[in-house]
Amino acid sequence: MEIPLFCRKAALILAHGHQPRDRDVTLREYLFGRRLVLRTPHRKDRAIERIKRAVPSRFGFMNRGISGGMFFGRLRLAWDIPLFSNGFRPVFRGRFVEQGRATELHTVYGAPPVLQAFLIVWYLFLTLFCVTALIIGVTNDDGVGVLVMIGAALALAFFPIGLHLVFNAKADKHYEAVLDMLAREADLHPVTAP
Repeated sequence: MEIPLFCRKAALILAHGHQPRDRDVTLREYLFGRRLVLRTPHRKDRAIERIKRAVPSRFGFMNRGISGGMFFGRLRLAWDIPLFSNGFRPVFRGRFVEQGRATELHTVYGAPPVLQAFLIVWYLFLTLFCVTALIIGVTNDDGVGVLVMIGAALALAFFPIGLHLVFNAKADKHYEAVLDMLAREADLHPVTAP
């Protein structure tokens, strides 16, 4: 039995503490992830098998739509476009937890962990660069050079934000598509945020 859209949206309000929006994933949600718990009446093995049957492998270069699978005991789904690899695309990650006869899927939808680690290193480098520029500027009395260096660092700081805005314009629609697929194929429905 399919749960009506208004019921799923009501569950999202309970899960996120706000009304679902018809807009893209915010930068904060992208970097730190949207958290959601989904529940199915099926056992863990059956839910995993149903998802595996419905989702093509992540490694197909002609995939269009949702792809992914189980990696190291965790679910990982993403939206793919044929012949294009978007390393900035949000990833739907989850861990299955058995709750008696039912199963819960604790999920996070956001930036891939490798990209999160890269951005931490990126911003640490830019911070170190700005501190070094300030020290050089104070010791050499070169105010113009410091301003140019800090301006360049700020431009580099906004570069990942621009990439997010350009490459993840449909992230919210992809999130809804993943939730719809999980509801349809594995009877997984939102419960609450963990």
